[in-house]
Amino acid sequence: MTEIVSYSKKGKTYYKFQAYLGTNQITGKRKSVSRSGFKTKREAHIVLDRLKYEFQHSMAHSNSEITFEDVYNLWLPVYATTVTESTLSRVKGIFKHHAIDYFGHRKIADINVVYCQGFVTKLSETIKDVRKVGNYVGMVFKYAMKLDFIQKNPMEFVTYPKNVRQQNDNFWTREQLRIFLDELDQHCTNNAKMYTFLRLMAVTGARKGELLALEINDYDSKTGSIQINKTVTLTVDHKYTVGKTKTTNGNRTLYLDKKTVRILNQWLLAERQEMFILGFNIKDKPNQLLFPSTKNTLLSPMKPNKWLSNIIDRYNKNHTQKNDVRLKPITPHGLRHTLATVLSESGATLKQVQLQLGDSDLDTVLNTYTHLDEQMKKDTAKQFADFVGL
Repeated sequence: MTEIVSYSKKGKTYYKFQAYLGTNQITGKRKSVSRSGFKTKREAHIVLDRLKYEFQHSMAHSNSEITFEDVYNLWLPVYATTVTESTLSRVKGIFKHHAIDYFGHRKIADINVVYCQGFVTKLSETIKDVRKVGNYVGMVFKYAMKLDFIQKNPMEFVTYPKNVRQQNDNFWTREQLRIFLDELDQHCTNNAKMYTFLRLMAVTGARKGELLALEINDYDSKTGSIQINKTVTLTVDHKYTVGKTKTTNGNRTLYLDKKTVRILNQWLLAERQEMFILGFNIKDKPNQLLFPSTKNTLLSPMKPNKWLSNIIDRYNKNHTQKNDVRLKPITPHGLRHTLATVLSESGATLKQVQLQLGDSDLDTVLNTYTHLDEQMKKDTAKQFADFVGL
């Protein structure tokens, strides 16, 4: 509590005070003042009351001038402590490309539901997942509420357009997967790194970044398993590094079939020879990357995309007959979708698929990875016909 006290100077009595006025909500700094030389206690009270009034008035005025971008710049460092670097980089990109131009310059207290609805409606014309962007924008408004800059979050009252969920076709059927694995065996063994990497992706469903981050000591040849406990991520300055897995469930042990174990063992020997020729002695280095670049650094995440694309193109060029099964273009992540689909088709439970893929919840597996291929649809029709005696 502020106390006005008296003191003596040259035989005369004067009054002084030292007072805490409050905290600047923008800078976070405490504001204190001190004054002295008052001839009466009443004079000191008058000046102290005026200083308090001016500080409160100036704060109210400064709050009303705060823009969306001001709050975003306050929110971002706090948000950064709760997510991985790759997520932070992605979120910064979302604001840079979609939100700052629309909201940034406007005073946050003046942004209403109508203005936010305009943002959602306009954005829905160019991107599909407008709700995700809206949720991030809403986080900034919620932070502004915490700082008492605004009383409500206008993004909570907007109406999002109903999206027609399109079936993701970035996957192969069981037959196409079998063809791909045969193609690897017949035409890709001369590139042991590519052969082993794509085989692992196809039979484990591991994410591309998870396999790129594997070290030799993550592989146990005795149990025929690999430990997934890290992944390649993109930093805020757009460089690749090794970080935590995408989810807590991402840390998992994946068991391999006997053929994949044999292929992986052969690659370990080939890797040592290849790296020695390149000038790197990796013998007895358990932290050595399992799939390094020629400079013994992280392999470019785009390399597996090129490998897969080349194999698909080569196979389709050699199989042009009408009755030939084609390999439709998919991405490396499509191999993950394919495994989930084939596992589901084989009778595996959703929980088993979730544990294999390392996803955070069953809804993710159900909504993202399981697909009914054409043969399953035919089987469904046949089962119905047999059951009712058609």
